[in-house]
Parts: sequence; structure tokens; C-alpha cells
Amino acid sequence: PVLKEISKKPVKPWQFSLNFSSQIQNGLTIQMSPAIGYKVYEKLIGGIGLSYQNKIIYSGQSIAFSEDQEFSHRVFSQYNFYRNFFLHVEHELPYKQRVEYKESSWYNLDAQKSKGWLGMALQYKVYKNIKGQTQILYNIIKPDTFAENRWTIRVNLNFN
Repeated sequence: PVLKEISKKPVKPWQFSLNFSSQIQNGLTIQMSPAIGYKVYEKLIGGIGLSYQNKIIYSGQSIAFSEDQEFSHRVFSQYNFYRNFFLHVEHELPYKQRVEYKESSWYNLDAQKSKGWLGMALQYKVYKNIKGQTQILYNIIKPDTFAENRWTIRVNLNFN
């Protein structure tokens, strides 16, 4: 019976999502990511996405956006293992501007160290065909610097 449940074909296989995440570390880092997913089976989703990240730095009386912007592409999969709970696995490859091109166009980018996100997600209904999803993820690939935070919380809006 479990395999029958997993292999059910979905009624609406495509979903578009927009996620927002943040980390507090030497300022507030905000990331926005559109993604498209395909339900292979009713309980299994695979997809791709893009991300843009920028850091907001607060010092004394002023707030400024950092020049340390990051773009990335990602491949992910989610498995609905119990009611509204999902297991989330993702590979993300970030890109940053080369130091010598900070003042010029944004497309002179260098690949950075990959991130491997693993975690849990809780999905809930927001409105008609819109579902919300909160993810708590851990980067299983060791970062280059000890100070880099390996945990993140994301809030997604999924449109079916």
C-alpha cells in the first residue's frame, strides 16, 4: 500500500514557488529565489531555481546594502513523508562578483563553494491554490570559513 501511495500520478504536476530566506550574521542577509518544480509522483517533487542574495549592514545610525551580492542556481527534491511534512534535499552553486569587477556589470561572476542543503519543511494552505512552506535547512558541505552560518530558515509560497 505504501508504494501505491507514492506512485500516484499528481493532478497538477507543475508548481511555481517563490522563497524568501534570511540569516543574521554580521548583518542581515536576505535571499529571494524563484523556482519551478514538477511532481514526479504525488509525494515526490523535483525542481530547479535561481537565487539572488544581498546583505544589509546596520552600523550605528545608518543602514546600507553590501556590495557582496550573490547569485546562484539550485537543483532540489522534496519527499512528502507524513501529512504536511517534507524532507528537502538541495544542491546550490553560488556565484559572486570578482573583486576587480565590483564597480562594473554584475555578470562577471566566479563560482563559489557549493552548498548542500538538507532539512525538513512544513507545508500549509495560505489561500485557494497558494500554499506556504517553512523550511529549516542545514548546509552539509563544510564552508570555507568557520564563521559562516550553516543553518537557514526559508519561507516559500507555492503556486499550483
